Amino acid sequence: MIKKIEGIVVSEIDYKESSKIINVLSKEYGVIGIIARGTKQVKTKLGGAANVAHNLSLLGNDVTLISSGSKDANTLILQQELTNQGIKYDFVYQGQKQTTTKIRIMSGHQQMLRVDFEDDLPLRLNEQEIIDSVKEYVNQVDALVISDYNKGLCTANICSSIIRYYRKHDKLVFVDPKDANWDKYMMANYITPNMNEFNLALSHNNVKSIMNIDKDVENIAPLMVNKYILDGLILTRSDQGLSVVYQLADTVEFKHIKAQEQEVFDVSGAGDTVISVFVAAMLDGMTVEESARLANLAAGYVVSKIGTYAISKEELIQLKDK
Repeated sequence: MIKKIEGIVVSEIDYKESSKIINVLSKEYGVIGIIARGTKQVKTKLGGAANVAHNLSLLGNDVTLISSGSKDANTLILQQELTNQGIKYDFVYQGQKQTTTKIRIMSGHQQMLRVDFEDDLPLRLNEQEIIDSVKEYVNQVDALVISDYNKGLCTANICSSIIRYYRKHDKLVFVDPKDANWDKYMMANYITPNMNEFNLALSHNNVKSIMNIDKDVENIAPLMVNKYILDGLILTRSDQGLSVVYQLADTVEFKHIKAQEQEVFDVSGAGDTVISVFVAAMLDGMTVEESARLANLAAGYVVSKIGTYAISKEELIQLKDK
């Protein structure tokens, strides 16, 4: 199985519940200072595309993460964490653009502050080098997963080239989209947008945005499935759960799966969970609907966790057996 995307490092600084976080007004005019007292824990977690790779790995899959890389310290941290998790990686080094890094300062279950480190330098892409790198794996894998975080790597040429190539070789292709232009995802098997991403794609097609209701989904989603020659859509709908829209013979079928009742602490990475569990279940021989139901169950579980969370195969089995 291949994971092809940008990797992101997420660092979390967690002050235990016994400690105190105190906001104070600094002597510097208008500056808020934070005094942290107590035990400090610093955790490094895989985020973004790397979180999808982590999920797939914990679900029992052999994963290779293909991405652009830099020469900065955070790329080294990312590589080390991937190695620690048993995830193979294949980085193509493109210029001096730094690895996107997010630092979350937590106190117990509460996020106090998040700082994102990301520059706006363009990637100096050698697109053919990346395309060739992905193509090399086609006979070693069962599926290609494109997690497009809209950071510059997943260009129209790269996406369309590798999707066509993998489909030609009868491999399943799954896409988690951020780009509103779905032309580059044409002929993927399944796309897993959330409502906002779906409406952006509709707007790009000069179609009016829809409400988060079953009827609207049933009226519009088949147009996107047919236009982009997809097997189906897995549309995540926040507190409404998710909808499965898929081709069955000559018709388009719908299944609306309600969200699990769950106290929500953090929705970070929920979309990563959905595509990861859906892919793993499909490769394990489950039907589209069965795979989507399992993905919905897993997403309801991870939003009860703090920060980016990768679900394991053992946890998923326990959820199914409840």
